[in-house]
Amino acid sequence: MLKDLDKVILECRKKWSTLPNYKEIRLDHLFKVLLKKHATEYFKQTNKTGTHLCINDYSIIYTNNENLRANFSTTCLYYAYAFAPLLEELEKYKNKFDTIINNISKKKKLSSDSKKNFLGKLPCRDWENLPEAKDWVDDIKKELNNLNDNDRKYLSYFISDPDWWIKSTTSSSGRKLNRSDVIQSALNLAMNVILASSDKLYEIIKICLNSELKEALKNLIDKNEIDIGRNIIFYGAPGTGKSYQIDQLTKGGDCIHTVFHADTQYSDFLGMLKPAMNDNNECSYHFMPGPFIQSYVNALKNPQIHHYLVIEEINRAQAAMVFGEIFQLLDRDEKGIGCYEIEPVDQSLVDYLINQIGGYPDNKVKLQMPGNLSILATMNSSDQAVMPLDTAFKRRWEFEYIQIKMDKASDKIINIPNNNQTVGVTWRKLATEINERLSEFNIPEDRHLGPFFLSTNEINEKGLTNKLFIYLWDDLLRHQAKTIIFDSSIRTFGQLIKCFEEKKDIFCPELQEKLF
Repeated sequence: MLKDLDKVILECRKKWSTLPNYKEIRLDHLFKVLLKKHATEYFKQTNKTGTHLCINDYSIIYTNNENLRANFSTTCLYYAYAFAPLLEELEKYKNKFDTIINNISKKKKLSSDSKKNFLGKLPCRDWENLPEAKDWVDDIKKELNNLNDNDRKYLSYFISDPDWWIKSTTSSSGRKLNRSDVIQSALNLAMNVILASSDKLYEIIKICLNSELKEALKNLIDKNEIDIGRNIIFYGAPGTGKSYQIDQLTKGGDCIHTVFHADTQYSDFLGMLKPAMNDNNECSYHFMPGPFIQSYVNALKNPQIHHYLVIEEINRAQAAMVFGEIFQLLDRDEKGIGCYEIEPVDQSLVDYLINQIGGYPDNKVKLQMPGNLSILATMNSSDQAVMPLDTAFKRRWEFEYIQIKMDKASDKIINIPNNNQTVGVTWRKLATEINERLSEFNIPEDRHLGPFFLSTNEINEKGLTNKLFIYLWDDLLRHQAKTIIFDSSIRTFGQLIKCFEEKKDIFCPELQEKLF
């Protein structure tokens, strides 16, 4: 289905405007390797022998076969990220219309000059009455009528309304469908780009359409956006990849991990005095920093890189109590720097900070959140052992929901009992059908199965019994009818395991039917 190009352009422009497009992106090793690989493939496919990209941390140098160069800041990748959907859609239109024109030309044996002259007039509002259209108009109308209503409507706009997709502020008269650069020109106008090397920028964007590179670019830009200090909680169903998302964002930065649990306290998080034996075998007390103070000190000592404090399972502890007075530090300005300062009352902490950082006038230590320190946390709201986050605490965080995307689930086979034998079912199908069954009974999505609920090495019979079945039986269906998922004859968890081992049907008839 073709999309409304006018809306696509508006969406791409809006997306670009929300990015920190003034800020250079530091390219990591993975992205450099992928860009080099796909650029080489692209230049080979387009017969541009000798053309290559030289990719540095903050620049991309395009060199042609005559050794002429065009230098681009890595900010150009914001265009690739934001306007890739437009380029993909423009190419769909061009390919669809080219197919129609080529079929008519072949069928009626029309000359290449006739084709060139006709396309040289398009797009044109009165195209049907053009002298150059006489050999084409009836057949084009027939082809358009063979399309669905949506595609017929939008492809008609494509050939008749230049203002709809060629966003020129002056005139679009020179931008016709017989020109090889018409798509490039429309893209540049949508991006409001005027560059002597805009054709090279177009090629960089086109290279970035590769799905592997597109994903790497998304991760890179997400990571670049987070280089301004932020507080983010990633939440979603178990197994959606919340920790993996954080791992991708924190690559290349200094990272400290901690896990909250029911007994986590303020002193665990900030630090505390602890005894230690000195060289004289005497007991003395030293301040031992917790994960927050470790991250805080690292950020102040090394302002040239970004630092991350990662809190797994933030709602397993009473988070507001664990943060204590540093709760106030979570308020940030537009540069990610804390809006407020606090004076710690713990003298051992004060002494530690003076010793580690120094530079405090009159030794009056004040804490303020550095702009190069982000706090990233994961939260599973479906867990029965969690503590609720109070409203004041939540207001100081951004929340990012990680959706259940079953296309990322493994296709590894698991043997499931069916009619006194076992039949292989992929993990993706099993998890998808269980989730659909849960949805039918209005069980909240944050309790469904994520694609990574079972890791690859857990997708086996032991993983089912020791992890999946326990979760479904004891947690998810604790206060629900077990028959939503399991056969009505199964009354206990022990009976469930026994039936599974004896290859008896364990799932309810509706789910069993969907699986097999």
